Amino acid sequence: CSSDDVQDWPTPTTKTIPYTVTVSQGTRATVDEDLSTLRFADGDKLSISGTNISGVLNMTSGVGETTATFSGNSTDTGAGDPADNLALTATLVSAQQEQTYPTNAYCATVEEAVKKYSRLTGTGTYGSQSFQLSQGTAFLNFKVTFDYGVTSGTTLPAVVTNNGTELSRANVTTITEDGKVVAKFVLPIAGGTTLTNAMVMMDTKGAFIHDATLAGKVYNLNKTIGAFTINASGDKVLFAPGNLQATYNGSTWTWKFADNEWDYIGNAAGNTSVTDSSPYISGTGTVDLFGWVGASSTWTGVNRFGITSSTTINNVNGYGDFVFEAMKAEWNSNNLDITNGGTYAWRTLTGDECFYVLYLRRLGDGASNETCGLGNVNGVNGLIIVPDGWDDSVHGGFTYGANAWSNVYSDATTPTWSQMKSAGCVFLPAAGVRNGVSVSYAGDLGRYWSSTLPTDNPMGPRCSSFGLSLILPGNQVWYFDRNFGASVRLVRPVE
Repeated sequence: CSSDDVQDWPTPTTKTIPYTVTVSQGTRATVDEDLSTLRFADGDKLSISGTNISGVLNMTSGVGETTATFSGNSTDTGAGDPADNLALTATLVSAQQEQTYPTNAYCATVEEAVKKYSRLTGTGTYGSQSFQLSQGTAFLNFKVTFDYGVTSGTTLPAVVTNNGTELSRANVTTITEDGKVVAKFVLPIAGGTTLTNAMVMMDTKGAFIHDATLAGKVYNLNKTIGAFTINASGDKVLFAPGNLQATYNGSTWTWKFADNEWDYIGNAAGNTSVTDSSPYISGTGTVDLFGWVGASSTWTGVNRFGITSSTTINNVNGYGDFVFEAMKAEWNSNNLDITNGGTYAWRTLTGDECFYVLYLRRLGDGASNETCGLGNVNGVNGLIIVPDGWDDSVHGGFTYGANAWSNVYSDATTPTWSQMKSAGCVFLPAAGVRNGVSVSYAGDLGRYWSSTLPTDNPMGPRCSSFGLSLILPGNQVWYFDRNFGASVRLVRPVE
């Protein structure tokens, strides 16, 4: 997701056609290092055609220049001499030029792409003996930067899609450039192609491309596969694939992430059947709204993770009674065996980190702090957080802020939520809040715990809260009594 720099093709070049000798197709067209100036090379040919006339002309002057003269015999099957106003079409031809645009291969450089896939054509008249050639190929010059998960020298499948249809697919090997891991490749594509909801995908992650009708230009597409920066030092994390859940099967508690980002239990068995004594639930069920237990608490069972209906606060025999204390048992990989969490070091964001993610991160345009907006994914209200490097100029339809659940995505929308997720977006459902065994505001309000206490309210843990007209990160004025049940979404460091 970053800036798309569109670079115009140079002013069309004029060729003079004396029509004197017969030649066959020749070699190539070259492009200067500045990627914008086309110069003619030894062996270039020009094919001309019109009603009853055709020929392939050899370049007689202009090697290394932007203007060249071609000569050759043309074959005329018409009666009499061609009229001066006879319309002709001219096409620059090259032995290196491919016959079709590639569907399973990319070019390493713009120069290679121009040599192989240029379509330089122009129209004129027989009598004028001059043509202005225009580039008919668009060159998508990709530079994809990886924030995480990829090392230099890794070979990945690179797929370019247009409105869900695959345009090209080939393997690309990453390199290191300016200290970053990047993938660089060029896709030649027919000028006039309209890109709608187009993406470049590198394995399972991707970035959106400008909607546009492509002209004969070089499009420098600088994209970032982004994570989420959590502090001024530049540390980055990725979010868990769903909210944390604890399930009791009648004998054992197990932990996992929800199957989907939008899944939550809400006002249903599990959340509404917690108790204040072991096993801290009546019957079986799944809990995903947890209280916040301080280190001074004497609790040692699963209640130390906030699974309890107890309302005892400001007490060591409850949720703890010490100011500025840490959590009794943070929701993290050291304390929990998360069955679908892999081997990653999952943890809970601090209040300051929540604030940085939601308010202080700078996006790829370098001018906007906006990082999130209310939305609806597959029929569920919640908060959508965009990753570092998100490019508003590409996906300008995203609405920041809390005025409405306006960013609506599903498998039937354009783009789909799957595409938004592939581009790095995260969804936090509005799962409501629990007070004892009563759950309120499910679908209308989301509150997510941090792992820390604020200095101005040392007993009330920080939480990020969102709903209509409200998005508050975890270090601002919203503090929550420890006995209330809130959602938990863990993060892990990038690798």
